[in-house]
Amino acid sequence: MTTSAILLEVFLFAAVVALAAFVTWAARRRHKQGLLKRYGIPGPPPSLFFGNYMELKKDRLKVMETWAQQYGKVYGFYEGEVAKVVIGDMAAIKECFVKRAHEFVDRPPMVTDIEVVVNSLIGLKERWGSTKDQKGLPSFRLRRTTVAPIGLEKSFR
Repeated sequence: MTTSAILLEVFLFAAVVALAAFVTWAARRRHKQGLLKRYGIPGPPPSLFFGNYMELKKDRLKVMETWAQQYGKVYGFYEGEVAKVVIGDMAAIKECFVKRAHEFVDRPPMVTDIEVVVNSLIGLKERWGSTKDQKGLPSFRLRRTTVAPIGLEKSFR
C-alpha cells in the first residue's frame, strides 16, 4: 500500500467516526429537546444547536409575550438542550411555589434578570424559607402580592 492510500483510509475512517459521533449527538440532543412535548407542554420548536436561544436573544420579554399569546399561560422553550417552563397562571404558580415548593427548590436563575423579579418571593429560590420566617409570612398570598411592573400583569388577569 502506498502512503496516499493509507492516508485516504485514515481520512475516511476519521470521517465515518466523526459522522457517527455527530449523528449520535444530534439524536441525543433531539431526544432531550423533546422533553416538553413528551409531557404535553406546548412551545416553539427548538433549533438543533441553540434551542430557542437565538429568538430570545432579540428582545426576550417581547418574544416571551408573543409565545404566551400563541401557546397559552403555560409553555416551554429551550436554551440549548435545557428545557425552561414559563407559568403565567396564578393558580399554577401557587401550586408550584407554595403547595409543592419542596419539589421546586433548586430552580435555575430567573429568565428576566430584573432586580424586582429576582428579589421577589418567586425569585428567592432556596432563601424562600428563611425569608418567609423572617418576615412572618404564613404563606404565599396572591392577594397581597403585587405583580412586578414589567407588563406581565396583563397575562395574570
